[in-house]
Amino acid sequence: MLKSISFMNRLEDDLQENIIQKNIIDFYIELRINQSIEVYIVSDTAKDISDLFTKSVTNEELQFSNVEYTFISEKKSQEEDFSYLFDGKKNSIGLRRSLGALLALNESKKSQKEQCSNFFQL
Repeated sequence: MLKSISFMNRLEDDLQENIIQKNIIDFYIELRINQSIEVYIVSDTAKDISDLFTKSVTNEELQFSNVEYTFISEKKSQEEDFSYLFDGKKNSIGLRRSLGALLALNESKKSQKEQCSNFFQL
């Protein structure tokens, strides 16, 4: 999982550079539960991963079988099916990736004492 997140961060850096160079308009990277990565790229000029500028990610890494690329036009990215992807953060590592989420306790529950009953059979 850490390698997937490292790859996503490096790919995000490269895609940000593509935005600066006006090669693409926007992007979104998502890590799925099965560790596959889905990359949505908005561009009217780039139609394939070979059209992208990459500095941090190697060509071999771009060809990984668990990475899927979806190129969409700027007009299509504004449609209801895709528009939610490009509002906010540029990546998602899923709902279950944070140890902090497991450790975070509700403040009201901290003050309540739980009763614990144990039953032993002799």
